[in-house]
Amino acid sequence: MIRFLLFLLLPFSVFAQLEIINKPLPEHCYYKRKAEANIEYVVLHFCSDVVMNPQNPFQIERIHQIFSEYKVSSHYLIDRDGTIYRFVDEGFAAKHASYGSLPNPPYLEDELNHHSIGIEMFSIGTKEEMRDFFPMYFEEKYNLVSPYDIGFTEAQYDSLNLLLSDIYQRNPDIPLDRQHIIGHNEYQPYRRTDPGSLFDWSRIGF
Repeated sequence: MIRFLLFLLLPFSVFAQLEIINKPLPEHCYYKRKAEANIEYVVLHFCSDVVMNPQNPFQIERIHQIFSEYKVSSHYLIDRDGTIYRFVDEGFAAKHASYGSLPNPPYLEDELNHHSIGIEMFSIGTKEEMRDFFPMYFEEKYNLVSPYDIGFTEAQYDSLNLLLSDIYQRNPDIPLDRQHIIGHNEYQPYRRTDPGSLFDWSRIGF
């Protein structure tokens, strides 16, 4: 019943056909899920190439290259125009949450990847949220960022709702509450800030 009610609350624009572009990362960016691990969480992230390219931070090829080089991944990435890319099949554990612990039982210390689906969104947070991402020249580089690149777009919220609805249908073990649809910062509050204060949780039903 809750899933049906959330479906009815979605804006009309999200009832367009879900389209996903496959852009697989190499095998060293993910691993097998544990056989006993049910998918019960969705973890939301933001990402960009703002450190190296503050004036052109949202290049899909560049992010794909960075993820491959650093051997990390998410299952999906949503571009600024709403385009959804699939980096890793949901049957595998993407390397998107690494070390951390949930604030509520069962905590899943260092085990969240096995039980979750990771969604990256092209976005840049507030100046304070991004400070730790810049090793040097923080003020200078952040000031080069366009205001249009900060926060999230309407197209991203529409696509995220479409994608979440699809994920919920295929993964009925995911409870539709804020203890299971979480931000990366909730798992790693000591080192991550994404998706940040500019993400509007009410846009996905919370």
